[in-house]
Amino acid sequence: MAQRNLTTQGALWCSLALLGVSLLSSGCATPRSLINQAESGGRHDRAEALEALSSLARHGRLDSIDEELRARLDSYVSQRFSLELNPTLRAQLIAIALEANLPSAPELLRGGFDDPGLAVRLQAVERVDDLPPSERRDRLRRRLMEDEDPLVQIAAARAYRVVGTEGWVRELVDVIVDPNNDENVRFQAYLSAIELSGADLMFLPEDWRAWCNHDVPCVAE
Repeated sequence: MAQRNLTTQGALWCSLALLGVSLLSSGCATPRSLINQAESGGRHDRAEALEALSSLARHGRLDSIDEELRARLDSYVSQRFSLELNPTLRAQLIAIALEANLPSAPELLRGGFDDPGLAVRLQAVERVDDLPPSERRDRLRRRLMEDEDPLVQIAAARAYRVVGTEGWVRELVDVIVDPNNDENVRFQAYLSAIELSGADLMFLPEDWRAWCNHDVPCVAE
């Protein structure tokens, strides 16, 4: 019985110790301590701090930080973006700036569309609705028509049906009818063309080519 009690107590202490580690790593860090960690820590510390800051921003827990700390975070995010070699961390910096509504957010987002990192371009395309409406079409069109990675093109084609209008169908049709484009990109462009135009057409390039030659929505705005 004594041995069993000792075993049970040992298991309990282990559980409490693990819980303590979990609390320290997730719930006890403050925005200030995380910024300190991001600024002064090594690569691993920086990655952990940015992940935690991203989570706080996503849940609105950076909305109430004081102006001094907000300015410090904005300065760090802006400067670190130009230095960070890891594209995943650059994408996180954009996410933090956007979710925390930092002054640097618009320019970081704009830069993300032409970033060499796949993760960064994907982040930018997925957050295109955070740009002013007048900027969205051109940036999406370039990623849809010119990006070298089909994943980014697919994300851009999907974004068309979220932020686009009927007048944007021209470039979607150009993608649909081009056999050199990735099949998945063409299909996502087709789904967006259906959504924006209301045309009841199958996934047949010749039908879309004929439709575009006769319908006003395909005239460039």
